[in-house]
Amino acid sequence: MSENRNNPDASKAIENIEARYSNPIFLNGGNFDKENWDRSEMTSEICKNKRDGRMKYILSQSEVLDIIEKKHQKSNGKGISYWGNKSWRYRSNCSKKYCFYKW
Repeated sequence: MSENRNNPDASKAIENIEARYSNPIFLNGGNFDKENWDRSEMTSEICKNKRDGRMKYILSQSEVLDIIEKKHQKSNGKGISYWGNKSWRYRSNCSKKYCFYKW
């Protein structure tokens, strides 16, 4: 689950659940800008030209991985929850790296 720990009520409820049970696992989550990369070699015209209008495509791959690592550390190694598995948001090698990044 990826509830907002910044909300005092949610944070207190999460702490109570985590103190008593091993499940569910509450992950740190969040949304962040996406990787800026060249999509010209993509075979799908839809994916090649698709952009999520809510996001800025400004980050380098290392910036994306740094954000993911920081969010993972905040969860004490339990993991993270975030949107971003769409083919136009990250290069495939970035996706592979964040799936197996230091874990």
